[in-house]
Amino acid sequence: MPRRCFNIGCNMIFTDKENTCDSCMCHTGHWDFGGTKFKLGFIGEEDEGEEIKREQFYQQEREKKILIEKELNKKKKKKMRELRLTRLEPCYGKWRPHWSCCGGRWDADPCTPCYHHGPLLEEEKKFKRKYIYPDIRLQFSFRRIVSDRWKNYIQQFIYDEKKVMKICKNFVNKKGKINLYNIHELFNLLKLKYVIEQENPSLFLKYRDLSLKQETFKCLCEEGENTIEINNFIKWWFTDYISLYNEIHPGK
Repeated sequence: MPRRCFNIGCNMIFTDKENTCDSCMCHTGHWDFGGTKFKLGFIGEEDEGEEIKREQFYQQEREKKILIEKELNKKKKKKMRELRLTRLEPCYGKWRPHWSCCGGRWDADPCTPCYHHGPLLEEEKKFKRKYIYPDIRLQFSFRRIVSDRWKNYIQQFIYDEKKVMKICKNFVNKKGKINLYNIHELFNLLKLKYVIEQENPSLFLKYRDLSLKQETFKCLCEEGENTIEINNFIKWWFTDYISLYNEIHPGK
């Protein structure tokens, strides 16, 4: 009976007879959201030398893993597939978002051979997935690890709408808009470096979009403009990422 593979990055149709230890290619690691100790615009602009070193590191690890797997029997291969490659340690508190299994970006090609896993096609609707890779909203199935102590600490920096509006008014120009050149100073007063470190990656993803001027950045200002309506900023700050994304891509 045909089945649908639910592994991240696969989505192929398969049968149990055809299902072997290397018939599926997928991401088996977790999604690392990256470092947050950067200035506006750092994300996506990692130093080319560091990126080359990262890719070389994961390439060497993959080659080692392939050599080891050839020497192991099928039972040991299964255990090896459950292992995760050592995550590259961040340099100076900065590192780009990446898959822990291969070090690639979110939309990188699947990296690990394994068995297909998934329900029968006729039962697929019962296990309907909300988002399918590489949909960026799938990142919300991963959570950042944050201690209870940190959660309690940042409560003092989670301001209500009234206070955020008051802070924003210090940065508006004569036309009542916020200049993008002043946005980093605004984020400092809003304590972004603290509140961005939450389990829910919503604020992190919105900040990344702002840095790269893509996706939810469109909710802030029109393409080519360098000023933001204060009401647009308030909406962007308090609305969760998925809602903003759905607003930009209706029906997706």
